[in-house]
Amino acid sequence: MAIFSPFRRFLLPLVIFLVVLSGCSGLEKFEKRKLDPVMISIGGVKYPAKLTNRAMIELEDITGQSYTVFLQKVEDGSAGICDVQTLLYAALKGGGVDVTLDDVLDSDFSLFESADIMGKLGDVLDRAIGIETDLDTEGVTEKKTQAGKKPAMK
Repeated sequence: MAIFSPFRRFLLPLVIFLVVLSGCSGLEKFEKRKLDPVMISIGGVKYPAKLTNRAMIELEDITGQSYTVFLQKVEDGSAGICDVQTLLYAALKGGGVDVTLDDVLDSDFSLFESADIMGKLGDVLDRAIGIETDLDTEGVTEKKTQAGKKPAMK
């Protein structure tokens, strides 16, 4: 019986591995959620911006506050210029732009550009938390809905 002992030590794990492997074929592959980027124009150049999970983690690291606390500051209007510039940096990084925080902080934006960037960052935040923003035919009225749900009819 001692001759079969090495076989059992090798054969049993191999059989278990093959049984498990044959049962794994029905597992679903994880599909990454892909957000469409918002295009932000800076200095006449359009850059893709979105808040990926990695970008949100970097935002938390830089600001030292949780993402939910950060969102609340933006929502209630108490976010400062540092918060906005950090959000812009994180959104550009999430969009795949090769940029550093210093690049963003050292940039000069016109008043018009700043207002446009703030509006686009709002769209970036809406997409990140699952709210889709649609413009009506006039491009004036915004209707916000939870992603995947139809807006309530009046």
